[in-house]
This record gives sequence, C-alpha cells and structure tokens, in this order.
Amino acid sequence: MKDYESCRHEIRYHINRAEYKSLREQLEAITVPNGPITDHGASPMHVVFFSGDRSHYEQFFIVCSDHFNKIYLEKKSRWNDLTTATLAELSVFEFRKIMHSDYDFMKHHSSKLVREFYKKLSKDQLFRNRSMSYEREWFLSEGGKAEITFDASDCLGDLVLVVRYEGYLPQELVDILATEERIHSALAVVGA
Repeated sequence: MKDYESCRHEIRYHINRAEYKSLREQLEAITVPNGPITDHGASPMHVVFFSGDRSHYEQFFIVCSDHFNKIYLEKKSRWNDLTTATLAELSVFEFRKIMHSDYDFMKHHSSKLVREFYKKLSKDQLFRNRSMSYEREWFLSEGGKAEITFDASDCLGDLVLVVRYEGYLPQELVDILATEERIHSALAVVGA
C-alpha cells in the first residue's frame, strides 16, 4: 500500500451562517463540487484524534467519510499555515482493531505511515483523546490547486471554513474570500 503525501497551505476561519451562505453562493459559480455528497450537499465525516507530546506540530487522526466507505489514517505536520499531510487507507477491519486497542497487525503493515503510527502507539507516545462527527462540503478550483471546505457540527458550534492550496491561491478565490472582513486580513499576504 502506497502512502499519499502532500504539502500545502491550510488556513481555518470560524464563520457565521450569513457568511457561509454568501461564500457558498459565490464559490458555486467558479468551482466544482468535490468529495462525496449527500442529498443536502454535504458529506458525513467522523474523525478520531490521537495526541502526544508534540501534538501542536504533529497530529495523527483517523478519518471516516462517505458512511465509513472510505477510512484513512492521516498524519499532519504544521508550520504556521503550511501543512504536510500523509495518508494511508485503512480497511473497516483495521479500523475496528485500532478502536479496540489491538495494534499488533500494524507492526508489519505495508504502509510506512501505519508502521510509524504503531510505533508511537506502542511506546505510549500517542493516545486516543477524542472523536467528532460533522458534515463537510467540498469545493475545488479549476485545475485542482485549491480546495475550500465548510465543516459544520453541533460540537463545532459555528461553521469552519478551511482553505487549502498549493503554491498560491487563485486570484478569483482571493477576491471572493476577501469580501468577508475577518478573512480579508489573513488573505492580504496570500494574494500578493
């Protein structure tokens, strides 16, 4: 099993419902929907977080999407707004074993990321600390270099807008996102 790795900028904003409606309407005109979508436009997600001593720089979590049809282990390393993400697919069987603290199968797993995860779990450098369910809407820019998501759940309270991009954020997206005052200051440097 080959791991997938990407390096990109990732910026998060808390927004209200009015901002969401305005941004969503504008994004629909210049982007394409991305990811699994339900009848009401969003996809259910479930995330299990694992933390350790360096959790503010590096975090492991398991993401279950599309009604548990897609499960993957993800490791994120952050430096300011630059994020490196490494992903490895997991089967439902593997996911269940991890949730029952049965980690031995990971010792010789074909994925380098899963083996790293095993080492950290077995040395008590990581522990499962929380889980969360939410709904996500994806939008992808033409050319696929930028992804914008809206995450919503009762435990999040408000909505979270996540902007991910490689290299630079296309100007048309900067223009749309910069219409919201709270986002404008953060994107002033991005669009330059």
